[in-house]
Amino acid sequence: MKTIGFVLAISLCAPAFAQSGRIFGGSVARKNFEFFWESRLEPPVPPLSDSVQMTTLDSNPEMIQRIVKDRSRKIYLGYDVLVEVLPQASTYRLTVRPLSAIPEDIKKDPAGLTRIEVSGFPAPQAIRSGDVVAIDLLANGATGQKIVDYITIREPRRPVSPFDPQIPREFSWVAGQPRDFSVEDAGLRIRAPRLRINGKLDESSTNFNLEVAGSVVWFYAANRGRFVLSLTPQRALGFQKAGEVRGNTLMFTIGSDTFNIDAASRIAPGDAPLNLYVFHDPAWRPTYAHADQSAFNMGSADRAEWLVRGTGPPNWGR
Repeated sequence: MKTIGFVLAISLCAPAFAQSGRIFGGSVARKNFEFFWESRLEPPVPPLSDSVQMTTLDSNPEMIQRIVKDRSRKIYLGYDVLVEVLPQASTYRLTVRPLSAIPEDIKKDPAGLTRIEVSGFPAPQAIRSGDVVAIDLLANGATGQKIVDYITIREPRRPVSPFDPQIPREFSWVAGQPRDFSVEDAGLRIRAPRLRINGKLDESSTNFNLEVAGSVVWFYAANRGRFVLSLTPQRALGFQKAGEVRGNTLMFTIGSDTFNIDAASRIAPGDAPLNLYVFHDPAWRPTYAHADQSAFNMGSADRAEWLVRGTGPPNWGR
């Protein structure tokens, strides 16, 4: 699998993006191909402002549009994707270009969004199925953080028979140099969480539909601080064995309160129930720009000490 880099970087003064490496992903099916995309935060540092939204529009059969909106700053940007199937097997001509039209939801947005123009699009080129194209969407000059779209094209799904359809395929891509697997890599992955405290749903958690993944995952609950979760004991850092993970649910008890999180998919690898270790920082509050201290939020890190001791990259989880 080959990676091709495109650069469409724009500097934003907003210092806060999601602390999840993977922000979201999806696919668009066409008759002769399937288009996959995944948005990632690199490096994964403080949480994504709720004002930043990303959408994929595919109602036009001739093209696919990717849109990024920052409603707090009243701006939007994006790009068109056009795909032509070439005669050579599993080969496509990919064209990435500026937005050719203003999407209807932009026109109707009450915030009155202003378009940010981007440049640096490559000339149309042929790629093979499985080649990965990296597009830098937004860059934060203060932290060196950026949001990157990874896109790829694959052959269309074809059912084996009317009674035996193919399983839908997903796409995910991680940049960087490979390394050996370690126990810390067996981490947590939580998608679209729903938090309940003593059986009562935290309504603000229903607005969090992203995915976070890492060796440790943290969440913030209003008036209760931050909870850092790990599958490994981390005793030297003050973690306590407080609960368990089973399938797509986790639960733990701190003091007299019981916390439950239901996710949209499996949280931990394997089928066995696993112990959950928790570090609670009741005084922690989000201090990044546009932070809503009354709302649920969640993020992740590669190392527990980056969160507990604050020894990681600048502004990590603060």
